Amino acid sequence: MMIAVIGSGGKTSLIHKAAQNYLEMGKTVFVTTTTHMYREEETLVDPTMEEITRTLTKKGYCMAGSSTADENTEKITALEPGMLRQIDRAVDIMLIEADGSRHMPLKWPASYEPVIPDGVDEIWLVIGLSGLGHRAQDVVHRYELAGFLPDQLVMEEELYHLVHDGYLKKIWKHYPAAGLQIFYMV
Repeated sequence: MMIAVIGSGGKTSLIHKAAQNYLEMGKTVFVTTTTHMYREEETLVDPTMEEITRTLTKKGYCMAGSSTADENTEKITALEPGMLRQIDRAVDIMLIEADGSRHMPLKWPASYEPVIPDGVDEIWLVIGLSGLGHRAQDVVHRYELAGFLPDQLVMEEELYHLVHDGYLKKIWKHYPAAGLQIFYMV
């Protein structure tokens, strides 16, 4: 099962919690990104399929990605689509961080976002409720694309606009067969 995790305000935390839950159920789990994600201690960078398979066999879990153009960064980026399909056939669960939000609890996606791979089974949309009641410029990544003013407070109406108009319309149009879950993180 391929799960793309998009939105803002807790994607990585949700991915790690889900990975742990799936591991406890005896599932093999692979974690990666289609955008950028922080490289963790045992992350495989620019791995071969053999390295990934060996890690999955040994631990039941593997996190991997490609190196970024900036060698000084602590992030990984997307694997080749062909490798992603190959890995998807080899694991029970693939969790993909498919969106970035610059550590902000809320986001308006650009026209090229989120970066959801073909063949996705489920899409998990993460929304950080800690942004409610704060100025858009402080809590919404790309607030200006959403039509918000910098000092505009994000209230229920603005949150609805971000979720429904920013994400749901796009998901329903481009991924109608994928399951959808929305996680409101506190």
